[in-house]
Amino acid sequence: MLHLSGNCITSIPSLNNHTSLGWLTLSNNKIEKPILWDTGSLDHICLDGNDINDEDVEVLADSLQHNTSLHVLSLENNPFTEQGLCALLRLLNNVSSIGSTLQSNHTLKSITVPHSIGDFTIPRPEPNSADDTPTRKELRKHIKDATRINSNSSNPGRDKVIQTQLNSTKRYELARILGTSESLYSDDDTFLLPEILALVGEEHGHDELYQLLIEVVPYLMSQ
Repeated sequence: MLHLSGNCITSIPSLNNHTSLGWLTLSNNKIEKPILWDTGSLDHICLDGNDINDEDVEVLADSLQHNTSLHVLSLENNPFTEQGLCALLRLLNNVSSIGSTLQSNHTLKSITVPHSIGDFTIPRPEPNSADDTPTRKELRKHIKDATRINSNSSNPGRDKVIQTQLNSTKRYELARILGTSESLYSDDDTFLLPEILALVGEEHGHDELYQLLIEVVPYLMSQ
């Protein structure tokens, strides 16, 4: 455990050679572009109070895409907005395709985010619809749901696909928030179709399977 709070630190050093450091606190510093490519044995990092903005969170999320050691990330008291929350949600559960969901981060078990942030509003396809605006509460809930799956599942990627991609209501909700296609398929996912249909029928029943078939048939006929 190493506490380096309030030391005017501006960047996070590579931790790849630190094989015994499990907990690092860097709160109340001046860290810009928090990149965590190499975290070594680090399990928990606290970046509270570092003036981390939306762009910084996007850089951080990108650096954690393939991280397999960090379990806890704290980002309290930072001024990022819904845009930053979207970057964290996309890190944990990218619903742009089934392949992207499977390649999301399945290691992070807890992300603490600010509860009071700016008034940034993500552009929607229908900007005049009051029901089509994502809220901070929604984003925090979906982030918590994804970290819960990471914590409780022996196969988080598979469970994220089942619980979000193969559930039309959840998929629509996440696609709306993240501004991605509501379709279940990308060109790379078609070979998974038999397994997808079987899983939908097994996990969600006939009604959801019927909704999926409505989407699948026009897609296949267009190929």
